[in-house]
Amino acid sequence: MRILYIQNKFGLGGINKITSVKENYLVNHGFEVHNLNAQDSECLSPVGMYDEKIVMHSIPIDRLNKLTAIPVVGRILRFVYCRYQLLKIIYAINPDIIVQTMPRLLPVLVVWLTCWKKHILEYHGWYNHPATTKIPWKERAYHTLISPFCQLVALTKGEADKLKRLTGCNSLYIPNSQYSFPKLISNGKNKRVVSMARFTSQKKLEDIIPYWRMIEDKHPDWELHLFGEGPDEPKMRTAIAENNLKTVFIHPYTTHVEEEMAKASIYVFPSMFEGFGLVLLEAMSAGVPCVSYDCPYGPGEIIRNGEDGILSEYNNPKVFMENVLYLIEHDDIRKEMGKKARENSLKSFNIDAIMAQWMKIFNSKKYE
Repeated sequence: MRILYIQNKFGLGGINKITSVKENYLVNHGFEVHNLNAQDSECLSPVGMYDEKIVMHSIPIDRLNKLTAIPVVGRILRFVYCRYQLLKIIYAINPDIIVQTMPRLLPVLVVWLTCWKKHILEYHGWYNHPATTKIPWKERAYHTLISPFCQLVALTKGEADKLKRLTGCNSLYIPNSQYSFPKLISNGKNKRVVSMARFTSQKKLEDIIPYWRMIEDKHPDWELHLFGEGPDEPKMRTAIAENNLKTVFIHPYTTHVEEEMAKASIYVFPSMFEGFGLVLLEAMSAGVPCVSYDCPYGPGEIIRNGEDGILSEYNNPKVFMENVLYLIEHDDIRKEMGKKARENSLKSFNIDAIMAQWMKIFNSKKYE
């Protein structure tokens, strides 16, 4: 079976990790896997993320983007060229299944002209922002037009239910899998709290930084380490300076996730919305209990509140940091939660069981 994954760009973010895990699994279980980078001028995949047996494709768009500066004509040329290239690549690969990882990544016209192929649209939280109470009319029209040809798949039950309400289309849900079994495990003794995220308004790290003051005052030997990059980094550094915090540190994005998780005793995840929250599994599998907002959607379907982590009151940074403080001051509970986190993550998100659900969709004769 030949499968084509279409994504907007290659990078080190959660969507790339999620899709690479699936693609690597499939290519090592007898599938022919192709990956098309459709919208990014930087067409090199991250080193070591994708199996070398996966065939990579791209549509270089640097010059095409410059065409948008030409009124009307430039936009038309870009529109036609991109769709032509998409169709050309699809026909050349001739996949049995096409999986797209963003709404409207495949235009309606391309879907119609390849309608005999099985199309799967995989959602990663695009409509999970709390402000999204209804789908824009253009998106609703898009879903109406492609729904006969496309199976919608969400990563959480919450998002699947919301998609059905927003679009009127049936949606399945298949969670992400626990893709690695870390050899380095946290002992829960290090006085270190970590977070790994894009520094954006979605992740809300800037909001919790001032409340670290209550921890630094009581436990000056504990440290908060934030790994990542993004537009909110200057605001985060300002918050650290304004609150005169000596034990909060910002680091560049790291590829040494296992090593950093093993050095942590608590993971913090104050995100406003998610498609899933893969990094929670990365932390939990290393024996690190997580404190997370109970945001839509993901954390509430990963963390068992009070057993292997804490689901904190949504968008309340003071209560969030009080929960972190609770774990800091209760060593036995923190260590027991870490133990349970590892057990539950490896048991509930087994990659073979989850990929079996994908196989079922791939082999089904019609959409559910």
